[in-house]
Amino acid sequence: MLLSKACDITGIVAMACARHGCFAPNSLANLKKGERQANVDWAFLQALKTTNMGDIKQVILMYDIVCQYIIHLWDRIGSKLPDGMEIERSIGLLQVHAHQLSCFFRYASSFIPGAAIVAGETLESLWSTLNSVSPMTRTSTLAHRSEVLDDHMNDSNWKKLLNMPVLCTKYKNASEMQESAGIYFAKFRAGLSRDSVAQWTWQIEQAESQRLHDITVMDIMQTSAVDTHSGNSAASHESIGVPASPDEEWVQLGIDLEEWQLTLQDQARRLQKEPREEDEKKIDNERHLLGVQLAKFLAARPYVAANGVIINVDPSENPPECFDNFDNDGTTWRVNDSAMEDMDAYMECQAAEVHPTNAKKTLLQGELVEKDELCKCK
Repeated sequence: MLLSKACDITGIVAMACARHGCFAPNSLANLKKGERQANVDWAFLQALKTTNMGDIKQVILMYDIVCQYIIHLWDRIGSKLPDGMEIERSIGLLQVHAHQLSCFFRYASSFIPGAAIVAGETLESLWSTLNSVSPMTRTSTLAHRSEVLDDHMNDSNWKKLLNMPVLCTKYKNASEMQESAGIYFAKFRAGLSRDSVAQWTWQIEQAESQRLHDITVMDIMQTSAVDTHSGNSAASHESIGVPASPDEEWVQLGIDLEEWQLTLQDQARRLQKEPREEDEKKIDNERHLLGVQLAKFLAARPYVAANGVIINVDPSENPPECFDNFDNDGTTWRVNDSAMEDMDAYMECQAAEVHPTNAKKTLLQGELVEKDELCKCK
């Protein structure tokens, strides 16, 4: 209902369990004039009192604008909170993308230890049920309005209780997914540098241990965006001070290309049955650009498998034109920048001929090339 002098109440604020979707008892607060923090404070304190937390001293508060709400929270209600209470703050995964990019790494539940998999948008689904009774409560008396809201919220909680066995099925599915995800992660991790993994793990653990006192430490999770459209596969590691290896650059490029592909698929699905000509041209252009980058990505695979080393050559041989000297003894070469920028030259290097020489073993097009063989540009 729009704010008006004729309105006694302009809305409500409520607290609910983010994991089970049950309304917290006695935590519904009426809004007299907009969504004031005082109303939210009261609802939050009531939820802490009525949810039988006992000795639990940690709580995750998920709120659409928690990044602003939390700033002076301790000044407002710090004296009314239980001793030793730790309040972790979070923004729902649907709403957080409408905030600044830094809010995602600071407040998304994905980066909060112990939060597990939770969207934080439970109240959005609960509001959909209450919205159906809002036309009746707008013109009812204040007492009748309160009774109607209480009845519907209690009914919602009762239905959650009856459907509690569904959690058993979800738990079983989650256990199976956790096992498969663990295997995938172990394989992915095995392909990375042990030193890099150890340093990243230490940095993440340090940030997680300090986030309650200084949320800005989570900015370490943020890296500069990779310009996939221009083919720049070097992800910025400045935020963590670690130079990217060829393997890491290649993996990052693959992730960005996958995201680009999913975005393009979504755009194609959104086209109407009779799309405009300019929309079709835009999609076709994106597909072409993506195809070029995918070709470069796949062509770079054998070189990345050799840890960035393209080939080892005999110093007596003239260096291939599309390679640059990678070390000081003149035996190790890699594709130079100009060839990488030129698609034709790069693909020509990738499909290079092989002829005998005193070269060491190297990888070419995914296969092991025995010594006395050399990749040479046409």
